[in-house]
Amino acid sequence: MENDNKIRIEYLDTAKGVLIILVVFGHTLMFSVGVGAGPYFCIMKAIYAFHMMAFFLISGLLFNKDKWCGSSLTEFCTNRALRLLVPYFFFEAIGAAVHVIFNWGKPDTILTIVKNILSQHIYVGADWFLPTLFFGELLLFLCCKFGAFVSWVGKRNTYPVGFSLRPPPLTGSERNAR
Repeated sequence: MENDNKIRIEYLDTAKGVLIILVVFGHTLMFSVGVGAGPYFCIMKAIYAFHMMAFFLISGLLFNKDKWCGSSLTEFCTNRALRLLVPYFFFEAIGAAVHVIFNWGKPDTILTIVKNILSQHIYVGADWFLPTLFFGELLLFLCCKFGAFVSWVGKRNTYPVGFSLRPPPLTGSERNAR
């Protein structure tokens, strides 16, 4: 099996585990405390200040330049799409179906649903990082593959690329208008 040959880097596994716990804790605070002032809100904002950036940083550190730069664009895109985009579209389709069934807010047309999923104005809420990571890794692959492995990307760091590709979050009025 493919996984038998992988070497685990224990401190990165530990960091990812801690970050996952912080994601759950931060979302719990966000939905229980809400937006406002106070110590819990400050804790939530502190967590949100770094946790997703750290996930992108770790993903960049784990990008296997030797493996991927020797492969074709098609092979890379197929592998990464199966691991990142298929789960995104699967969970977004479920989220959109639930949205339609329970008719939360204004009813959406099929075209609106497709546009929202493709533009990451999402129904699930927690999976935006999957297509963002895909495009960040794709850009890193293209830089690596075609010799433009520029220093600002940081040799093994997708964070600056991936973070810049996420659309700005919806404001409260935009979210309610959907």
